[in-house]
Amino acid sequence: MDLNHDQMVAMNVLYVGALPARIFDALNRAILCQASAVIGMDRFIRERVLRKLDVAGKVHAMPPWPHQDQLENVAHADNEFRRQHVADVRFAVMYSGNHSPANPLSTLLDAAERMQCDPRLLVMCIGAGGGKKDVDDCVARGGVNTRSMPCQHFGRIRFSLSAADVHVVSIADEVVGFLHPCKV
Repeated sequence: MDLNHDQMVAMNVLYVGALPARIFDALNRAILCQASAVIGMDRFIRERVLRKLDVAGKVHAMPPWPHQDQLENVAHADNEFRRQHVADVRFAVMYSGNHSPANPLSTLLDAAERMQCDPRLLVMCIGAGGGKKDVDDCVARGGVNTRSMPCQHFGRIRFSLSAADVHVVSIADEVVGFLHPCKV
């Protein structure tokens, strides 16, 4: 789904000429040569794969499959998660997923801080990862309209996802073509 070592190079975590990067590039090319079909999650990943090796005849862009059986919409009035975490008068903005440099939340957190005196807004950040500390720090600085919540059980995710009025999907500019947020 993601070209992970390429992400690391793009985000300056791994030097392009470093031995691990060269090894992963060689392995990627060998796998691409042997594959009967290659699927990229979007046109950007497809283009990135083609830059590694010309496999145009067997590479296809296909978005990830939805988890339809887990994603039924639950009306706010019937949603126990919303009743527990969102006051009825509030407008809930949610990010649910990996908190990482590849999925930056700085714009969302800056907006939440600027609007922290507005009692109509609630920003909920659900998930885990290296960027979780940024969310927790925002809450600690007095972000009364910001909630940091743990990952939700997949079998109950329809309740947390349905609790929001708007969802945020983020991706760092550096990783377009290496990563595909499945939320899209």
